[in-house]
Amino acid sequence: MKRLASFVIASLWAVVSAAEPVVTTNQLAIDANEDALTATLTYRGAEVDIFGHADGLSSQDGRLAISVIGPRVSQNLRIVERNGVGMVTQGPPKYFEHLPGFWALHATPASSDLAEAANGEFERLPASLMQWAFEQVDVAQTVPGGFGGNALQAQVLDGSLSVNNTVNLRDTGLFNTTLMLPASAPVGRYEIMAHWINQEGVHMVSMPKLLVVTKGPIARWIEDTSVNQALLYGLICVFVAIGGGLLSEIVFRRFAP
Repeated sequence: MKRLASFVIASLWAVVSAAEPVVTTNQLAIDANEDALTATLTYRGAEVDIFGHADGLSSQDGRLAISVIGPRVSQNLRIVERNGVGMVTQGPPKYFEHLPGFWALHATPASSDLAEAANGEFERLPASLMQWAFEQVDVAQTVPGGFGGNALQAQVLDGSLSVNNTVNLRDTGLFNTTLMLPASAPVGRYEIMAHWINQEGVHMVSMPKLLVVTKGPIARWIEDTSVNQALLYGLICVFVAIGGGLLSEIVFRRFAP
């Protein structure tokens, strides 16, 4: 599967200059059950229902896809590489600046001749969607020499890129999918877009739907203090630990038999 992924990625880069332009269309409308999320101290992620309408578009003529792109954050990824003896291993961490901290690429199922069992979810995405994703996140500019699709594969492995081919497109044109936004997803603006790729390779996109993730006041204060006032944050942690220990001792003495 790794060889297949490398071949697909190389093929995409070879045809990037000849690709059909991506055009915005009113035939696609997209929305979600959430406009904003607040990450509190008890936040464990969120389940976001994404839905919309594809006017006059049929699954027999192309594939519908949904992209969710979050804020860019610097990160280290362990790239899957083939060593000198031909074994596939995860190499040392490599630094990336322009990749989203969390994002998603979901699509309707491919036809049976394209969705062979040997292919993983990543390889079964529409080629035009993968090419669009490469261009949007500037993976070629992340490190000298570029690790392109390998970086995306690494994000799939560590859970910061959600990929599936299970978007539901009904005969009425209504579509939906569910995004599992993990607690580790960074705060910021997320752009949700619908894509239509027909059999001739024409790629159309909807206007974006925005989802904003923010931290609650207590969580934001803890983060800001730990980063900007490390000494104060350390002292507070020490006093909280001492206070908790004293309180537990008092409770134990009071109720111990």
